[in-house]
Amino acid sequence: MSPSSAEARHIRTTHLVGFFVLLAVAAALGVGAQSFARSTAVVCALLMVASLTWYSPLGATRVALIMLFVTPFLEVIPQLKPQQVNYSVYYGLAVFAVAVVICAKARRFAFDSGAVLLAAVLVSAFVTLLAGEALATDYGYVLWPLTTLAVYLLVLNSSEDGHSWLLILILAFSLSQSVLGISQSLLHWPVFSVAAPSLFESDRGMLGYVLPGFSRMVGNGSGTYQHFNGLGGLLALALPISFGWLLENPRSFQRLLPCAILATGLLMTYSRAGWAGGTVGCILAYWASRPRASRTWIPLLSAGVLLVAASLAPYIAAYYVATQNVSSRLITWRYAVDYWLQHSERLPFGFGFGSFGQTILKQSASLGGRTLPTIHSGFLQILLEMGIAGLILFGWFLVSTIRPFVVVRGPGWQAWALGGIVGFLASQILDNSLFLMTGTCAFALAACLRRADARHEAG
Repeated sequence: MSPSSAEARHIRTTHLVGFFVLLAVAAALGVGAQSFARSTAVVCALLMVASLTWYSPLGATRVALIMLFVTPFLEVIPQLKPQQVNYSVYYGLAVFAVAVVICAKARRFAFDSGAVLLAAVLVSAFVTLLAGEALATDYGYVLWPLTTLAVYLLVLNSSEDGHSWLLILILAFSLSQSVLGISQSLLHWPVFSVAAPSLFESDRGMLGYVLPGFSRMVGNGSGTYQHFNGLGGLLALALPISFGWLLENPRSFQRLLPCAILATGLLMTYSRAGWAGGTVGCILAYWASRPRASRTWIPLLSAGVLLVAASLAPYIAAYYVATQNVSSRLITWRYAVDYWLQHSERLPFGFGFGSFGQTILKQSASLGGRTLPTIHSGFLQILLEMGIAGLILFGWFLVSTIRPFVVVRGPGWQAWALGGIVGFLASQILDNSLFLMTGTCAFALAACLRRADARHEAG
């Protein structure tokens, strides 16, 4: 019996219950106390979390992953969230404490290209904060890289192979968010005023541009996210995972139903970035899970898709011109790149993580510019805020993570995870939530793939 399985047998329900009770007590103390007492309570709670993690690392890992998906719901329920409490901060500090203890107990501490990238982003965010340029109004640019790095190291150095546990949590969270998004789009309920003061409506109803009688105005499902593109990115990650799971048994209704719910939820977001990412991810999940002999029809299918797209080109062009989606992004990207090139000293390491969204683009908009308040491209964000060095680190991470499973293809969870990661990354061409909640999920899946590759190389 391996050490991980032996430890798993000794995890008791009392361990998990103990962690949840501790979190509840810490939250109650933090809510009811004044600022100094709250800080003291948080420090004591972190010390207790570290002690319990040392006693039961596997239990702490599982609770930490569960709370990653519970915290977003706590953040949007007014009865559970007083204005002075930010559960994401508490979670980020707690999961970082758990990750430090897990890494300290690991016999061989793993720190790969993904950890190097996230550590570089975190350092860049802290430097920008200390310089006082960008983060005075939004410390989330420090919080989420810290949380993502902690979760990545936690999964990478865990004593168990937790891919099934993580996939279940991602699908369960995505299904709940998808149902919320569908309800918001069709029924205009529920409204989470903590996340967004009102539901989103836009002129993105594609049928209204093709068929008479259909309205162009639609409701954009956003779930508990602050913007519908956030939910679109999540479902672009989850749909390929569910689709890959369905491919293992296409006749299973219990696999078809979640896939249908996720696809419907993605459609109801009306996030074009999410649509593109989900499509690319599902294609890759299919391609990666099938042997070469069964992929001979893919060129024919691709040619058919191109012909259909060409026949609908006038409608598609009218749709994008009317919604002004592409033009606003192109104006923002052109302005950001020109600004970056004009400051040659910033080319190697960028302006600092969080700088464009917090100062440069907002200043341009306040001066009457036509730029968007955010960069709307995760890859461009890395280039501008982390420089050429950051883009090299990101490329190193992508190649080292994806290449082993593209070269050696086959059915299984690796193909689903690969499709989900690539689907999310494809959505980040037009959006920038790479280092937020959904990005944390994608990096955690990447850590599972890195563990699987390391075990394969070890024999």
